[in-house]
Amino acid sequence: MHEEMGRSCQQAGTWWGVALVALVISLLAPANAWAGSISGRVIDQLTGEPLSGITVRQAGGFPSGVTDAEGNYTIQGINGDGGLTWFYIADPPGYVGQIYGGLDCFFPDSPHSCPVFDGDLVFIDTDQPSANINFALRPEARISGVVSDQNGPLQGATVRLGLKPTADSLEPAAANTLTAADGSYSFGSLPGEEFVVSVEAPDYASELWPDVPCGLFCDPREGEPILLSEGEEVSGIDFLLGPELSISGSVRSEETGEPLGDVNLLLYLEDGEVEGLAQTLDDGTYRIEGIRPGTYFLRSLSKGQYPSMLYDGSFCELPEGLCDVTQGTPVVVSAGINASDIDFRLPVGGRITGTVLNELGERVSAVLKVGGLDDRFWVSPVFEGEYEIDGLAPGNYVVYTQPDLLGYRSQVYPGIPCAEGGECDLDAGTPISVELGETVGGIDFVLERSGNCEPTAERLCLNEGRFAVEVDWMTPAGTVGKGKGGRLPDADDSGFFWFFNKSNAEMLVKVLNGCNTPFNSYWVFTAGLTNVEVTITVTDTATGEVWTSINPLGSPFQPEQDTQAFKTCP
Repeated sequence: MHEEMGRSCQQAGTWWGVALVALVISLLAPANAWAGSISGRVIDQLTGEPLSGITVRQAGGFPSGVTDAEGNYTIQGINGDGGLTWFYIADPPGYVGQIYGGLDCFFPDSPHSCPVFDGDLVFIDTDQPSANINFALRPEARISGVVSDQNGPLQGATVRLGLKPTADSLEPAAANTLTAADGSYSFGSLPGEEFVVSVEAPDYASELWPDVPCGLFCDPREGEPILLSEGEEVSGIDFLLGPELSISGSVRSEETGEPLGDVNLLLYLEDGEVEGLAQTLDDGTYRIEGIRPGTYFLRSLSKGQYPSMLYDGSFCELPEGLCDVTQGTPVVVSAGINASDIDFRLPVGGRITGTVLNELGERVSAVLKVGGLDDRFWVSPVFEGEYEIDGLAPGNYVVYTQPDLLGYRSQVYPGIPCAEGGECDLDAGTPISVELGETVGGIDFVLERSGNCEPTAERLCLNEGRFAVEVDWMTPAGTVGKGKGGRLPDADDSGFFWFFNKSNAEMLVKVLNGCNTPFNSYWVFTAGLTNVEVTITVTDTATGEVWTSINPLGSPFQPEQDTQAFKTCP
């Protein structure tokens, strides 16, 4: 039952999409394609009594039929021609909605949340009406209550109803409603199940029933489930809301006092779990609202030249989840008392700059990792061979390239190669001392290819430098030559060749690592824009194995996708 009802909220997009398709078909289909009909009866499941005035709908919401005094209904003009479709009852007064086949379809205010397509399909025949499409409805259960504040009933509060969370997942809110002028609310057409109810309203602290403050996020596991029996009405699910609590302050530069906008702040609970996120405005101020009474810790995230800091404490440069935020100064929020003036003054951090080149002196786009000797680290992209890493806390750092990057062997500064497979010995690197506000330049890298392929103008090295690709061509006049190659930007496995003019590419080639697929091989794919004779030679420099393909003279270049080119894994 939980799975069936949990799926209901995930069907919304599908339901509306099918409804739209059904509408289009109804407008375009010829008249004789809508000659099918069904009939059936709707009764009370417990008493067997017929139910009148109940609307039965086809999936998509049309056409429909209404039961008479004997509970009988007929729907005509249904899409026929041997089609299959679904039928359901979305909002029967006093009963739980149902999909044909016996599945619950509850929450009448949102019929699109009904998992119609989980029901039984009905065959529609234009020559023979489909009879006995019957429904036996269960009496509804109801939940009701009143939402108030210290001054009396509260109108316009949002009350949310959801299924009790399972061990595997949190069930989403399945229905919402607003409180009336007298603060009352109710949910009907409910099956016998366990539900969780929460409420939220502007300027008030959100709550789960019974009287459980939600904070920024209402975790339904913290509420008390309300068990409904079939046909039962449970009243008195009331809420008394208090004003919401907040933490506020500002973030400014320590050196200039200027406000810092767009700085992200994380709010943590006492156990170190993230509770919320805020971002400073242009004037440097921030406000985190909707929190519950308790003890919190705050941390600013790195922003440009400013390092991450704990509130009124130390630097906190570790990635989120690793820094011990409880080393900062706690922020205590009491019932009815907000925490204000929780301010940050951020110093300008240190900076490391340098270049990344290959052995030919060409600039390499890469990714660097900057690791502190106390296991702090940052990841920094390198664009066109130059990099700078801002916002570093004072300390000693080791800089190294991301393993197995674009066919180059990783290095730890200064020039210490990492092991095959990318393992880098950071202890072997030279520590770089960084102070606040200072720049350490000249931290440069010259990377070596990780494979044995030596790139030239006529030899393309792909897939970590392991595969050498060379191309020979010949024209109808007997002119021969070698293709000139180049890699596609930021691509280690793909490249191109030109024959006559470097602004006119003649063919593409890529060598893919398919070792972790069922093929267990390296793949070679080629495509061309020429009809000259082309001989492609791909050499695995690790094993010496050669793959060759020839496009005949005068024939349009035929694409090739060889997923068994090299059985030389790994």
